Amino acid sequence: MKPVVIHTGRSYPIAEREARERSEEYFKVGRLHMVPPDELSERAKIKFQQIVQEAFWLDELSIDLLAAYCNAWDRWLDCVAAMDGTSDVLMQENAKGEMVAKQNPYRYGLRAYVTMMEELSAKLGLGNIDRLRLAAPVPEKEAVEMKVENPFEEFMAKVE
Repeated sequence: MKPVVIHTGRSYPIAEREARERSEEYFKVGRLHMVPPDELSERAKIKFQQIVQEAFWLDELSIDLLAAYCNAWDRWLDCVAAMDGTSDVLMQENAKGEMVAKQNPYRYGLRAYVTMMEELSAKLGLGNIDRLRLAAPVPEKEAVEMKVENPFEEFMAKVE
């Protein structure tokens, strides 16, 4: 069930809208205990608190996903630090004594953690595009008032 505020479909009668709002309030979860889990590192706990302060739409049911996001972010920073000063390609000697180019193993970690963060941020609504679905639509009356006059359209209307 979409929240009434962000529903963009048909108009609901007042009674039906109030019934939906009451049901939304019934299923709403609080934000009182938005505390980072003890398993997170100190750096990940700081990131957790930063996100909780800014992302007002998250609730207590989001704690596990947010903790996983912060943990992936923390491990991603570890991989970035480990790669500092090294190249993406490492030269290693194989069993035959030949020098072979190998991809830096930290690149795999970087890719894995970035993928994790992308998936979790989409589920949590942390990205700009993901947050757009949370925005309330502008009523048509206000949209008409907000319309910017286009001088070219005015000119073409006079010409026709």
